[in-house]
Amino acid sequence: MNHRFRMRPSLRAGLYLAAIACGLSYWGTLADDPDLGTHLVSGAWIVDHHAIPLRDFINSFNIYWHDYYWLAQIPMYKLYQLGGYDLLRVALGCVMAYLCTVLVDIVLLASPRRLTVLYPLVCVFGAVAIVAEGASIRPQIGAMAVVAVALRRLIQRPTPWEIPYLLL
Repeated sequence: MNHRFRMRPSLRAGLYLAAIACGLSYWGTLADDPDLGTHLVSGAWIVDHHAIPLRDFINSFNIYWHDYYWLAQIPMYKLYQLGGYDLLRVALGCVMAYLCTVLVDIVLLASPRRLTVLYPLVCVFGAVAIVAEGASIRPQIGAMAVVAVALRRLIQRPTPWEIPYLLL
């Protein structure tokens, strides 16, 4: 796993460009997730009160509640303040483009040496198709990108700075 899949630089660049284009195509995704409003209201509450809510302030019937998404709700709300739903859609496209390029890295790092370019294409776009099922403006997309970055780092050769990198 410590070797890179060998291919011509132009093919590698084409694979990255295709992954970026695929990710950026999510700009067209509608902001229609049923939880989006809750995430934005929670982000506004956190920004206004400089605290994490200890109880559900939206649904008074929910006694047992913990806001697991509070850290992602802050930037979501800030982006919404700056540019509304359009900027949230652009942010989703950028995160998906980044996630797609990380998937390319993972496939290239984990691929056997002597395969055609078709293998990485099928693997990357197969993974993107799986991720696409849950792709919407949600905190989980950011979490997926963080997990993918950690996985990419873990399958590379160990370095002295990898622990601080993963903690960051």
